[in-house]
Amino acid sequence: MKIYHGSMVQIPEQINQNNFRVLLPTKIAQTVKLISDDIGVSEDKVFIDFYNSSVYKELENEKSKRWWDSPLQLCDEYKRKCVNRNYKDNA
Repeated sequence: MKIYHGSMVQIPEQINQNNFRVLLPTKIAQTVKLISDDIGVSEDKVFIDFYNSSVYKELENEKSKRWWDSPLQLCDEYKRKCVNRNYKDNA
């Protein structure tokens, strides 16, 4: 078992469209927490908005290789693309 971004996750030998999803739950949770803390919006709201974002669409596609990005990189990308549109009153 390998350590993946601070948690114990069984990482497959080769990442492909069928198995890369094992990496997503931890990465998404960490990303949502970073966004929520940074912009002052509840994790519940950010979680729903993140799943509906273009950043998540890229992340769920193994070919984009966004799964390789750190939660901080995903947070920054989400804020760049989505914060002004989704959180006008908070950002």
